Amino acid sequence: MADKPLSEQEWDRLVRNFFKEIARSATRGRGGPQKLADAIGLSKQAISDLRGGRSVGRVVSNVRMLFFKAGIPDADAKKFLQNPNIVIKGLDSPSPIDSLMEELKNVYSENELLAWLRLLLSKKIVEREVGIGLKAYTKKTHRKKSSKS
Repeated sequence: MADKPLSEQEWDRLVRNFFKEIARSATRGRGGPQKLADAIGLSKQAISDLRGGRSVGRVVSNVRMLFFKAGIPDADAKKFLQNPNIVIKGLDSPSPIDSLMEELKNVYSENELLAWLRLLLSKKIVEREVGIGLKAYTKKTHRKKSSKS
């Protein structure tokens, strides 16, 4: 079955949310909004509007924000922008783990998420030391008992 194309409203909502999340991620930490504003040539109020989902921003500002978030300096950004096929070939859908991590980042702070992940790693170390293995199953399967007559 073919995927149904997105409506104009769905595109608008998805794009706004995408750049809102990028802006939020790029402005974490002390002075983050001002650093982003300075880096991409916007006002602090424009960054606040992006973070709140009240603005989509200009195409140029959004692309600059993506490069800023990725830690790519202007000289390297120029190389990407002059040869878009490099970027297009590297595009891939996010894995379920990447999607889950993004969802977790919206629920927990970075420090809380880091603590939970460290706890998960510690659990594995303890299991190895003790010689037991605990596994989590996401789907429980029931076996049918065969009846012998």
